[in-house]
Amino acid sequence: LSGHQGLLTTLQVLERVYTEKDYPPKVLELDKSMQEKGMSRADLWAFAVFVAVGQKIEFNNKECDKKDWEEENNCVPWFPYHQHRRYPDTCRRYMDLNQFQTGRADCADEGNGNNYAFNTSLPEVHPNAEGNGVQTVTFYKENFGITAREAIALQGVHSVGKVHKFNSGFMGYWTKKNFQFLNTQYYEEIVNSTGYRSIVCPGIQIGDLNGDPAPTRWVPYSNANKSDSQRADTFQWMREYNGCPFCASTEYDGKEICPPRPSKGEAVTFEEKCASELHKMSPVCKDGEGPTKGMPCCPSEPPYCLESQYKWRKTRDMMLSTDLGMYLDFQVGDRGQPIGCPGLDAEGAYKIYEKKGRQATKYVGGDTGCDLNRNEFDGEVLYQIVEDYAVNNEKWYVDFPIVLKKMLRNGYSPEMMTDGPNVFDGVTCRRKRGKFQCIKA
Repeated sequence: LSGHQGLLTTLQVLERVYTEKDYPPKVLELDKSMQEKGMSRADLWAFAVFVAVGQKIEFNNKECDKKDWEEENNCVPWFPYHQHRRYPDTCRRYMDLNQFQTGRADCADEGNGNNYAFNTSLPEVHPNAEGNGVQTVTFYKENFGITAREAIALQGVHSVGKVHKFNSGFMGYWTKKNFQFLNTQYYEEIVNSTGYRSIVCPGIQIGDLNGDPAPTRWVPYSNANKSDSQRADTFQWMREYNGCPFCASTEYDGKEICPPRPSKGEAVTFEEKCASELHKMSPVCKDGEGPTKGMPCCPSEPPYCLESQYKWRKTRDMMLSTDLGMYLDFQVGDRGQPIGCPGLDAEGAYKIYEKKGRQATKYVGGDTGCDLNRNEFDGEVLYQIVEDYAVNNEKWYVDFPIVLKKMLRNGYSPEMMTDGPNVFDGVTCRRKRGKFQCIKA
């Protein structure tokens, strides 16, 4: 099972861009297709990475420029998650992706009797998605010639997107509700020992009884797979928080909840956005009422719950072992399960059970007790690199494009590559007829 399995749809679209001069429709038509011009698919795919990264940077910067709705409307923000609330002066960033190089060659046996012209019979080399930090850094070094810092900088792209169980066996968001924006939220998620539980409807975050961030921890989590061709489970990590239970209401912090930000094709009122959940919501507690065990009403102001109601609750925030292994030091067992920490190795930490005739594994051990990853590569300690990017978003915005370009020219010497024009000078991108179009002035 390959984590790249879900890319087929994207590659099918790129194949039409490559072979058809008038695709996609209703945009600028070329005189010849890229294939007819002698361009390579490899260059197109690499350029598509540049465009995607640039788009997510633009999304981030547009969010940085938005005024806070809570200031304008005196309401609780809908998912107060974006970095502009924490870094108002350094939120808007520029990334040096202007210079694109061509010269990549397609595989000699592309289209070798396979379903698609871009298929090849040559084997791909993939990292172990359940590998730890040392294994992952070693993979990058052996296959791409990049350093530990460059490897960790590259993985910051995981602030964008999510994983799908039917593609890879993993599920969830690296940075829930930040997944459209390319920034350093990924590193903050890894290192922070306190945080919130994000709720979809209403779009708020739940913490401790005072509304402050609650203690959090990362624990192994196994996904039971349905396909007979897969093993019974795959391991990732999920964040748990020790705070208040969720109580759904239309008010929080003494204010009404802001409506979602309006956008084309999306509900613009709280009632529309949460229509399917409104019947589950409780009234706000009246004056004199406080939090109770049964939660017949939802407190709109602190205290939001009783301390006796605290317990470790799973959130929807996730990391792969290849992500968290850069920060925490653990080993990997024969089933892909994290081991090598006091909590992970304790008796009964993993429960083995049968699922559809196959063995599956579940972690029930609580706090893992894993130490920080103090392994040193290239003169730097792994966990310190992660912490550096978590507190220094300016540093990451410089390092990331350098290593991205380095990875995209892997296997090519400098004389094999040709500098192209400054492709993004004077270019603006906007959504038109449901498509993003980039036009050079």
